[in-house]
Amino acid sequence: MGIKTFAKVGAIALSLAISNAYSESLTEVYDLALKNDPIYKAAIANKKLGDEYEKLGLSSLLPQIGLSGAYSDGTSNTTVGNAAEVSTDTTSTSYQANLSQVLFDWSAFMDYKGSKARTAASAAQFGADQQDLIVRVTRAYLEVIRAHENLETASAEERALQRRFEQVQQRFDVGLIAITDVHESRAAYDSSVARRLEAEGNLGIAFEALEVLTGRPHNEVLSLGESFPVRGPEPAARSEWVNFAMANNLDLKVSEFNAKAAKAGSDSARGKHLPTLSGSARYSDSDSDSATGNAAAINTLTDGTTVGLSVSMPLFTGGAVSSQRRQALEQYHIAQEQYVLKKRNTIQDARSQHLKVVTGVAQVEARRQAIVSAQSALDATQAGYEVGTRNIVDVLNVQNTLYSAKRNYTSARIDYILNTLGLHRVAGTLSTDDLTRLDQYLQRDKPLTRYNGGQI
Repeated sequence: MGIKTFAKVGAIALSLAISNAYSESLTEVYDLALKNDPIYKAAIANKKLGDEYEKLGLSSLLPQIGLSGAYSDGTSNTTVGNAAEVSTDTTSTSYQANLSQVLFDWSAFMDYKGSKARTAASAAQFGADQQDLIVRVTRAYLEVIRAHENLETASAEERALQRRFEQVQQRFDVGLIAITDVHESRAAYDSSVARRLEAEGNLGIAFEALEVLTGRPHNEVLSLGESFPVRGPEPAARSEWVNFAMANNLDLKVSEFNAKAAKAGSDSARGKHLPTLSGSARYSDSDSDSATGNAAAINTLTDGTTVGLSVSMPLFTGGAVSSQRRQALEQYHIAQEQYVLKKRNTIQDARSQHLKVVTGVAQVEARRQAIVSAQSALDATQAGYEVGTRNIVDVLNVQNTLYSAKRNYTSARIDYILNTLGLHRVAGTLSTDDLTRLDQYLQRDKPLTRYNGGQI
């Protein structure tokens, strides 16, 4: 065993030794992301913020109760003409309770309607954020699998080309082939080394991306088994998925609720031209003592209850009310057109994702068959090279085709899974059940370990 190969084996062994006690499954990584992903935690805060919109809008329609009180103690001195100065001491205590209730305020009612729509939009956005987290975690996890399998393929290609180069060198040394075959083999081998180094870097980057979601390092993930089923979407009809999307897509619901909130805002601004009616009740109580000079103090007690109705109506505000009404109307028009655009994009996305999944099924099978064909071609070309009917360039080209087919097969499987999740995301049916189903095909007995060119 060469020094270079020994060093790499040692690095892998070291990585295995310091890796996690067990390889983390997709659902386990997702649970960590639920607790640590900054984007999702911000989404939780945004949801709580949105919950307050409706409560705030309702508050202006509920009774308003206030309590006030005052205490004063003062002395005043009065002198009239040449008379002696007269001192007056006054002490007063009072309190007052006020109750008011809106009886008719069109703008306030519309503002409440708009606040309900904004809270509903916030809830829908949180649901969309939850689905986005599922997609982001799955993508990051699968990108680690893709990077690891690409590294395995690159390493196998490097080893094969190294053996090929050594064989060609031996044949040249005994005078069986020309020096050009040696150069061709060496160039192919050097290129494979570069691809392997790039694949090692990509693997490290993929693990780092996973750490961003969970806030902790990861050293092992599970491999995707060959038994993972690749089949078309169910139901198969594209129109069914479009119908799902129109009924359940959460981004579309956010846009719809935003349009409703803007409509309520326009109605509220239009209602500012209307009169408002409110009722009020007030109870007051005061107690004051006043003493002038040497006279006895006079105590005054006062209490009373007042009930009333008030009407107000703006007649002219310098054009501000009319301007605000026009602004709110155009904001509604903007929100409505954005909703129409979102519906069209949702329909297109549903159709596109459905087509990607259908195409992906065929691509996975074609990529699998391409490996078989490339291996057969390599065996035949190698046999031809041995008897002198094919040259080394033919062998290297076919060998490159074989390893490209293996990389393409890995990517086709990963892309199929991501496109399937994307279809469910557009349709609004994506849930953690999709993660659980995928987890069933991850192999704990074949962990994929993090290593990078001998450095952990």
